[in-house]
Amino acid sequence: MDVYFFVMEITSFLKLLSQTDGFGFGIFVIGCSSQFFNLVFLCCLLLLGLKFLSFKGTSLFLQYLEKINRISPNIEFFNSFNREHKDCNNNNNNNNNNNNNNGFISKSHLADGLDQKKPIILHWSSDSTNRLSWENCDLLLLRDGLDHIQNRENTVALSETELDEKNHHGEEEESEDEEESQSQNDEDQLLDVITLRTMVKRERKRGDYMKKELEKERRAAESAAEEAMAMLLKLRMEKSVVEMETKQYKRVAEQKQVYDQEVIQSLQWMLMKLDDDEDKIQIVHARPVVLVLSNDDLNSGGDDNGVGESSDFDEFGESEPKSEEELDPGSWRSIFEPDDSTVQAASPQYYSGLKKILSAASEGNFRLMEEAVDEIEAASSAGDPHAQSIMGFVYGIGMMREKSKSKSFLHHNFAAAGGNMQSKMALAFTYLRQDMHDKAVQLYAELAETAVNSFLISKDSPVVEPTRIHSGTEENKGALRKSRGEEDEDFQILEYQAQKGNANAMYKIGLFYYFGLRGLRRDHTKALHWFLKAVDKGEPRSMELLGEIYARGAGVERNYTKALEWLTLAAKEGLYSAFNGIGYLYVKGYGAREYFEKAVDNEDPSGHYNLGVLYLKGIGVNRDVRQATKYFFVAANAGQPKAFYQLAKMFHTGVGLKKNLEMATSFYKLVAERGPWSSLSRWALEAYLKGDVGKALILYSRMAEMGYEVAQSNAAWILDKYGERSMCMGVSGFCTDKERHERAHSLWWRASEQGNEHAALLIGDAYYYGRGTERDFVRAAEAYMHAKSQSNAQAMFNLGYMHEHGQGLPFDLHLAKRYYDESLQSDAAARLPVTLALASLWLRRNYADTVLVRVVDSLPEVYPKVETWIENVVFEEVAADVAQPLDADVAQHLAAFPRAASTVIFYNKCKHPVWPGIQPSAGQNLLAGGGFKLPANKAHSLQLPPLWSGRFWGRHGCTFDRSGRGRCATGDCGGSLSCNGAGGEPPATLAEITLGPELDFYDVSLVDGYNLAMSIMPVKGSGQCSYAGCVSDLNQMCPVGLQVRSRNGKRVVACKSACSAFNSPQYCCTGLFGNPQSCKPTAYSKIFKVACPKAYSYAYDDPTSIATCSKANYIVTFCPHHRH
Repeated sequence: MDVYFFVMEITSFLKLLSQTDGFGFGIFVIGCSSQFFNLVFLCCLLLLGLKFLSFKGTSLFLQYLEKINRISPNIEFFNSFNREHKDCNNNNNNNNNNNNNNGFISKSHLADGLDQKKPIILHWSSDSTNRLSWENCDLLLLRDGLDHIQNRENTVALSETELDEKNHHGEEEESEDEEESQSQNDEDQLLDVITLRTMVKRERKRGDYMKKELEKERRAAESAAEEAMAMLLKLRMEKSVVEMETKQYKRVAEQKQVYDQEVIQSLQWMLMKLDDDEDKIQIVHARPVVLVLSNDDLNSGGDDNGVGESSDFDEFGESEPKSEEELDPGSWRSIFEPDDSTVQAASPQYYSGLKKILSAASEGNFRLMEEAVDEIEAASSAGDPHAQSIMGFVYGIGMMREKSKSKSFLHHNFAAAGGNMQSKMALAFTYLRQDMHDKAVQLYAELAETAVNSFLISKDSPVVEPTRIHSGTEENKGALRKSRGEEDEDFQILEYQAQKGNANAMYKIGLFYYFGLRGLRRDHTKALHWFLKAVDKGEPRSMELLGEIYARGAGVERNYTKALEWLTLAAKEGLYSAFNGIGYLYVKGYGAREYFEKAVDNEDPSGHYNLGVLYLKGIGVNRDVRQATKYFFVAANAGQPKAFYQLAKMFHTGVGLKKNLEMATSFYKLVAERGPWSSLSRWALEAYLKGDVGKALILYSRMAEMGYEVAQSNAAWILDKYGERSMCMGVSGFCTDKERHERAHSLWWRASEQGNEHAALLIGDAYYYGRGTERDFVRAAEAYMHAKSQSNAQAMFNLGYMHEHGQGLPFDLHLAKRYYDESLQSDAAARLPVTLALASLWLRRNYADTVLVRVVDSLPEVYPKVETWIENVVFEEVAADVAQPLDADVAQHLAAFPRAASTVIFYNKCKHPVWPGIQPSAGQNLLAGGGFKLPANKAHSLQLPPLWSGRFWGRHGCTFDRSGRGRCATGDCGGSLSCNGAGGEPPATLAEITLGPELDFYDVSLVDGYNLAMSIMPVKGSGQCSYAGCVSDLNQMCPVGLQVRSRNGKRVVACKSACSAFNSPQYCCTGLFGNPQSCKPTAYSKIFKVACPKAYSYAYDDPTSIATCSKANYIVTFCPHHRH
């Protein structure tokens, strides 16, 4: 076995040597000494083997001569042999008589005798002192064979007397019949020669056979060495897998720890409510603003101040709806959603110039842009406040006019005085950047009030979904897919499911239209239509929203009676947030408080807010501003925008809370950014999705001036990403590179000031790598320092690297180590790069100016190439798993059905049997009794009826008796082989399919958990026909809390969903989390999504996991990651 492992080590060494570059030469030199000693040891073993084979050959030849002696007994003695070969008889030198006739003969004499057909004669003395010595002789022949020889001392088999007698007797016989003897001798000689040749041939065959046996043993040794090598490689791979699983479990534990900490914080808040002296509340909203409320913040005096009589606190008024033009004078809606009456009422010159600006940006026509700006400037000079607002924007970015902050500020001041809300937003943000909170708070207060009024009375109050069109330096394709409105394929799939009677899809579409989500414009009429259809299909969540629609009069005539009916039905279904709506209806009576309190007990944010309003106004309760403040904080913590507005007024006026202009400004800004002017964000995104980058840049730049951080980063990203294609307009035509980069850097800085840590990091990268500008390590360091102040781990690492190499910062290895350590403390994911960086520091400190350090310094240039190579290898491996050729058995099943029919083929690639389960949708036919057994590596096909829909899953670990009764380890359907329409018991991986008249829909879902890897692949279809499924073995990476183990507990057989494991609304998307806005991906669903990106991971997952195809057959494969 030592030889085998040595061969294995030599093989590994040669492979390593073939892959070694200049850096690996050092490792080669270190390992040479040990390899040399192993080589010497192998040579010794070979020499011993050769010695053994030589001895074995001699023994075989002696046995051969023995056989010759047995066949030819009539041998005479050759007396002259001893005189010619004295070296074979050194023990008999003292006996120099004529009878010194030892029976030794050399190989050459034996050959001569055979060729001349002469007899071979041996003679020896019987003298006991005359012992034969054959140690130096080539060959010893004895008459009676070797069987008589026991050792060297009894080699004499016949005495001399006996030999003399034999000779005498021979002479007598010779005298009697000489002719007869001569004839007999000739015959004997002929017989001996024939016999000897026969034996030579036989022994040669035997030698060939032994050679073959030795060759087989050599091959067996080589095979054993290869098996040992394979075993070692397998152990190494298993070790790597274990290490990866350990890291994965650690990450899951860390994520769960974060979630547990959040739960603890929530529990602490519930305890704090019981003791006013220890009351502290943390608010988390769109950006990382943290507010801690204590008794010191509460204002014990001056609680009234007329706040209870203020009209802007009237949550329950019945004001008449207003148009967006009334809420936002000079709105750009007339450009994107033309309304002839509105255009005629406004300044025609202003709207004409605005249209031309947008057209010039789309077409890249700077001549038209010049004409448009001139037209706007003329209207501005005539006193049009909206045109003055546009001129403030033009001077602010330097478009067709020299950039001038003073002129921009002046024009915005005039426009704001004339009632333009967008200029008020721009001025407020300017004051905020300069920490002029006393002026900023006045403007933001007015804007926030308008925004709140738009929530209450606007026909089409916008709901802003801040969509970041980029992720780092790349396009954020995942977010963009969710923002295409009715043109989005995902929405069309959802709409198709709703039309087929899917109640959940109906509810989702109603939500999208009601709130204006996913790029859709709000349409209360369509929302009402889909909510009513969902209720008819038994969807209770729609009842609550129907009650709200009738209570608000959104798209219908206000009807409190119908609203109460729907809300009461919803409350009976366990939707406790409906109690908030019931309280709203009873607000003018004294029964509202009880309903609001029921909503509060079930953690409804609107319930907290409305109860706070009751205490603030003293409606049905004793007026208590302090208690109202606490309810507002809870509602704000849940993201209720109107609660932020109430708290902002309290901080602004000092009612209920101590006066704090900075906090008031921050909260007002959060509310103001949801005002009607935020529609610009939706129009900008629509333009970008249509490929109109120039128009998107203008709209995002306008919003960036108004202080929207997402717009600032989006505009900067477009300038950097698209360059000249961004249609950027400068002072005298298209932007120069300098103008474009300066504008982008300015936008990144503003975004960074508002908490976008990635923005400052990008600025640093641009200066460090010279992206679009000259390399400037000093300015790069300044940008990284700014990002570091926001606890950005990457920025800390970069600062350490610059100190290590003396780039833009002093060469200081101690500071470099400090920044590396801080980076690891800020982000545990930085462990690997930090470890490598610390190793580099050690080498630089101990082996400065050596080849090894130069190799380390070259790694940043080599890494991108290696990274690309790894990505290509991984991609090819995944593609090979997916795009495997059809198995012969599968192809045979496909050919067995007519082309016009849809066929589903179940193919088991697992190493064990699988029992597929089939559950049809309501009203659909049952196929194959609902279940059957599918052996390993076998396929089974079924013909699907037209327009059929249902789900499939796999069961394993099943045991059934002859009657079909039994039990499965996972996916069991009531203990029956034929499920008969029953569903599988979670956890189970589900494949869902719906056949349409023109388009089929299919997906693989992990919402009910995971038990088997599963995939769906369309065959011979048309359209996109993409792959859907989960090819990863989630059982190997399942978090401990979700694992389902075998009876003996030795292995994981399934992985539960977080909903099944914890039964929490957060994981099940129920209760307060029963909508896409509140039910977000959790740490557990993210694990599923990363492992299986082509499968649904939770109830409100991205619908892009649904695939489509037309007129195809489908292969449902179990264990698709296995290869045969």
